[in-house]
Amino acid sequence: VLLAAVAGLLAGGAWAAGRRRGQERQRPAFRSSPHYAEGLHCLATGQLEPAIHELDKVLRDHPDAVEVLQVVSHLYREVGKVERAIEIHRGLLGRKDLTRAERAHALASLGTDYRKAGFLDRAGLAYAEALEVDPRNLHALAGQQKLNEEQRQWREAYEIQTRIARMRKSDDGLVLGFLQVEMGREALRAGRLAAAEEAFRTALSLDRRVFPAHLALAGLWLASEPRRAAQVLESAIADAPERAYLAFADLQEAYAACAEPSRFAALCER
Repeated sequence: VLLAAVAGLLAGGAWAAGRRRGQERQRPAFRSSPHYAEGLHCLATGQLEPAIHELDKVLRDHPDAVEVLQVVSHLYREVGKVERAIEIHRGLLGRKDLTRAERAHALASLGTDYRKAGFLDRAGLAYAEALEVDPRNLHALAGQQKLNEEQRQWREAYEIQTRIARMRKSDDGLVLGFLQVEMGREALRAGRLAAAEEAFRTALSLDRRVFPAHLALAGLWLASEPRRAAQVLESAIADAPERAYLAFADLQEAYAACAEPSRFAALCER
């Protein structure tokens, strides 16, 4: 994920810089630095500290290289030097020559810095400001979704993840299903059984592999309707046999309540 993000930053930054200066075919000066090539090599081989060391040398000669600053700031965050990452992003935001995309990315990155540092309110504000600059900034949306998850704001996280899936045109059914499970558990704790059941069923409609949804749905009926609970658990095992062991305890209890304990041994043999 880190390498993909860095590659995107470098490619997008170079393209934007070229557009801005009308020199798309001309290599930016910092790319000629041997430290730049060495920094990329270190990054590609997972050597983050040496990559920072080399790219910092690039910045000594080319302090205005926005894309290098963005990459270095991400690396500082990855190695735990969040304060340094925050300092770089604040410095970037103080510049007047950033494009709209660069400003939105810097704000989203600052939000992630704050989130990593535990400043959740500041993180939320930075993500919101990034989305004001660019409502389709995926970095800001993903950060906001993660922030909502960490604060157990499941519905908000679900809505943002749905928006991300639409923008990426990707199938995020599994992720959305797990968020629905959390919404169902929240409803269950509040005593709203119908809402909980609806959330668990929605999770399974999104992706049958969301095993916790099967377990939670069976749990609603285990005491009152054990046969129905057993059917749900058998369906869960059929959909995801590699996770069958997670259903064994409840399934054994359901079969015992149905006065058919031998079915458990038969199922295990199958």
